[in-house]
Amino acid sequence: MERKKEDKTQIKPPKWANRFLNWYCAPGLLDEIEGDLFEAFHIRVEKYGLRKAKLLYIKEVLLFAKPSSFKQLKPTIMPSLIKNHFKIAIRNLFRQRGYSAISIGGLAVALAVSLLMLLWVQDEWNTDKFHAHGDRLFLLKRTVPQADGSFLVEDKVPYLLLQAAQKDLPEVEHFIALGWEEEMTLNTREKTFRAKGISSNAAFFESFSFPILKGTVEDLAGGPPTIALSESLAYKFFGDEWSEKAVGSSISMNDVDTFAVNAVFQDFPVNSSIQYDFVYSFDSFLERFEWMMAWENSGAKGALLLAEDANEAEVAQKLEKIFQSHLQGDLKEGCRVQKFEDSYLYGQFDKQAKVAGGRIEYVQMFALAALLLLIISCINFVNLATARASKRAKEVGVRKTIGASKKSLISQFMVEAGVITIISIGLALLLAQLVLPQLQFISDKMLQFDYFSPLFWASIGGILLLTTLLSGTYPAFILSSFRPTEVLKGKIRHKLGGIGLRKGLVITQFVLALLLVVSAFVIKEQVQYIQEKHLGISKDNLIMIERGTEISDNYQVLKDELLKAPGIEQVTIGPSTPLDIPSSTTGVSWPGKQQEDQNLEFRHFWAASNFLETVEVSLVAGRFYREDAPYDTNSIVLNEKAVAAMGLKDPIGQTVQWWGQQRQIIGVVEDFHIQSLYENIKPLGRVHFSFSR
Repeated sequence: MERKKEDKTQIKPPKWANRFLNWYCAPGLLDEIEGDLFEAFHIRVEKYGLRKAKLLYIKEVLLFAKPSSFKQLKPTIMPSLIKNHFKIAIRNLFRQRGYSAISIGGLAVALAVSLLMLLWVQDEWNTDKFHAHGDRLFLLKRTVPQADGSFLVEDKVPYLLLQAAQKDLPEVEHFIALGWEEEMTLNTREKTFRAKGISSNAAFFESFSFPILKGTVEDLAGGPPTIALSESLAYKFFGDEWSEKAVGSSISMNDVDTFAVNAVFQDFPVNSSIQYDFVYSFDSFLERFEWMMAWENSGAKGALLLAEDANEAEVAQKLEKIFQSHLQGDLKEGCRVQKFEDSYLYGQFDKQAKVAGGRIEYVQMFALAALLLLIISCINFVNLATARASKRAKEVGVRKTIGASKKSLISQFMVEAGVITIISIGLALLLAQLVLPQLQFISDKMLQFDYFSPLFWASIGGILLLTTLLSGTYPAFILSSFRPTEVLKGKIRHKLGGIGLRKGLVITQFVLALLLVVSAFVIKEQVQYIQEKHLGISKDNLIMIERGTEISDNYQVLKDELLKAPGIEQVTIGPSTPLDIPSSTTGVSWPGKQQEDQNLEFRHFWAASNFLETVEVSLVAGRFYREDAPYDTNSIVLNEKAVAAMGLKDPIGQTVQWWGQQRQIIGVVEDFHIQSLYENIKPLGRVHFSFSR
C-alpha cells in the first residue's frame, strides 16, 4: 500500500501549463495559486482519473489568466530609446549613401510594381460584387451536347425560355433579357452622338444595383418605344438642365426609330462588367429580330433574380425540363446557371460544362507575381544587411560592452529596417502614381489609388509591417547575436552563423528572379506570336468603321466618295469585324446530315461582293459573289471547316438549307480565325446581300 501511494505522489500536472502560470502570474500570488492548483489536481486524479484531472488543471490555469493576476511588466524599450533609434537610423542612411540607395531603390521599385499589380488584382476581384441582390442574381446559360459526349456552354439562350422561367417557376422573381451590345447614332434636333447601348426590360434596373436618378423604367417592359440614358449621355444632350429636360424628350436612333426618354440612370460603376450609355426597350429589339421568338433560336443573354429561399441547382433542372420539352431530336440542349458576380472571373467551362477557370487565373498569377517580387526585394535587403555585418560588428561589440541588451540591439536594427521601408513605400507610391496612366491605357481600366480610404492605408500599413518583418528580422537577430569579446578580437568571420541560410536566400532570390524573367520571356513570346500569327486574312492597312443603318442605306454613295480619296484602294462592307463573328445558328441541313450533327453550330455573316479581295482571303473552289448576279442572294459561300463538317466531297453546286431557305453552294474559301486564338476555327457561312441601293 505504501508503494502505491508513493507512485501517486510522483504524478504531476502538465509542465507547459506550470511554465505558463509562472510566466504570467504575479510573484505575490504564485505560491498560493500554485499550491491550491496542485492540491486540487491530486484530489481529482483520485476522483476522475489522470486525463480529466490534467484537463481541469489546464482549464483553471487559463481561467486565472486575468489582469488582476498578471505581473506588472516594465517597459523594455523606452520612448526616448525609440527616438534615439530613429536618429541613429537616419544617420546611418546618410553615412552609408551607397548601401541606402541600393536598399531603398530596390525596395521602392519592387513595391511600386507590386502595388500596381495588386491594384489591378483588387479591381478585377471587386468587379460585379456591389449588387445588393448579388447572392440571388444568376446568369442563365445553354449547354450544347456534342457527338463525342462533351458539351459547349453558350451565353445566349432562347427568349421564350426566359419568359417561361418567370411564368412557370415560383422561385424566379424576375427575368432579365439582354440584347447584344450596339453602337448607335442618337440624335435630337440639336445634337448628335454615337453611343454604345443595349436593349433590356424593366427588371434590368429592378434587379441590378444601377440607381435611377430621374423618371421611371416601367415602360421598358412594354408599350411605346422607350429609352433610358446614362447621366453622362443626358448631360451631353441637354447640358446642366438635363434633370428637367431629359425625361419626356424624344431621341432618334440611327435616323430610323424614335424613342421617348423615360429615365436617366447613374453612370455604371467602373467596377461593373456592364458598361453602356443607354438601355432601350427589349420589345423594340424583338420587333427588329422576330426570329428570336422561337425555341430553337438563341439570340439573347439572360439573367434571373431568384427568390431568397430558392436553390439554383433545382431551378436549373426545372428550366432544363421546360427547355427540352420544346426541342426535337436525341441530343437536346440543356441549361445551367452561374452566379452573376462569379461570371466575370470564372468564364471558362470544361467539356462537362463545369467551371474551369477564366480571368481568375490571371488574377491569381498577378497576385503571386506581386508576392514573389516583394519576397525577392526583402531577400535582397536581408543579403545586403548581413553582408555588411562585419562592418557593424565593432559597433555591436562596443554597445554590448557598455551595457546594451540584445533586445535594444534588435529594436535598433528593426527600426532601421522600418525607416528604410517607410521611405521605400513613399517612393513606391510616387513611382506607382507616375506609371498609373500607362497602366490605365494598357488595362483599359480607370484604376485609381483611393488615398482617402481607411482600407487603403490599412493595406499600406500591412505591407509596411510585413516588409519590415521580412527584411529586418533575420539581420537584426544575426547582428545582435555577436559576442563582444570575440568581436573586439576580430573573430567574427566564422561566427556569421547562418552562412548556410544566407546562401539559401541568395539561391532562392536568383531562382525567383529567374522564374519571373522566364515568365516575362514566355509572355513576350506569346504576345509576339499573337502579333505575327497569320489569322487567314490581311490585317495590314485595314481600317474598320462601325456600321450603322445610315452607312448601310448609303453604302454605295459612301463607297464611291471614299474611293476618290488618295490612298484608299478598296471599300467593302461586312460584319462588325471579321475576326469576331458572334452570330451562329444550328438551323442548317445538308444531304446526309446525321443525328449527332443536329447541334453543330455554324457562324454566319453577310458580306459584299468585294469582301474577299479587300481582306485578302483565298478562294479554294468555285467563286465568290458578283454584283451583276442578282440570284447570288440565294447562294452561300462556306469555309473549309464547314465543308468538312458536312462531309461534302464535291460541294460546289450542292444545296443546303440555311434558316429554312434553300441555298446553293457557289464557293469555298480558306479557313480564317473568326474568334479568339483559344477557340478552334468554326464552320462558317457567308450570305450575300446587295448594299448597292
